[in-house]
Amino acid sequence: MKLKSLVSKAGTLGCAQQVYLEKGSAEVKDAKKAHFAKDYRKAPASDQLRQLRGTVFAKLDLNATQATKVNAWCRADVKKALTWLSPAQRDQVER
Repeated sequence: MKLKSLVSKAGTLGCAQQVYLEKGSAEVKDAKKAHFAKDYRKAPASDQLRQLRGTVFAKLDLNATQATKVNAWCRADVKKALTWLSPAQRDQVER
């Protein structure tokens, strides 16, 4: 699958709010949501799941998938973040 198609498909599934590419990635120049940041670099491990910090979700025992998805949505769309939790986890958040 070409990168442009992948970005487009991910966007329709709600998985790609923004896409950052290395400088010189010309194959996606006209793709929506693609940004070419000259100083973009992968975040260090210490920054992973940073959005969870200080939220009600931080106290939950999340599996890897849940942690990734809830981290992505916990500040932008709490309802969407809640969809990744089990009923018991949702109860914990609502307490």
